Amino acid sequence: MTKALMLLWQNQGDLAMKPRDQHSERMTISARITLLIVAGLAGLTELPATAQTRSLSECSEKLTARGFIVIDRELDDGLFEFEAIKNNEKWDIKMDQKCNILLQRIDN
Repeated sequence: MTKALMLLWQNQGDLAMKPRDQHSERMTISARITLLIVAGLAGLTELPATAQTRSLSECSEKLTARGFIVIDRELDDGLFEFEAIKNNEKWDIKMDQKCNILLQRIDN
């Protein structure tokens, strides 16, 4: 989509080869502006979702909801590390700051 926007913005492609009248020129400019606004808004709507981080407590609550009993938690090198118990087994769990589980293994 970016390449198509660039071609449209630079007046290249099939439209640039055909002679245009004033009405056609205004429509082309309107189309360019509309496409740039839509592309900009689409880019902005993704920012909050990717920038949202969670707290250590929120991630701990997520593990509790999955049946774990969290016995230790800490932040290390930008990752949340948990020790938890589930079904009488001790687990090591690492999560990113969006509470996505990166590692979940039984601690021997």
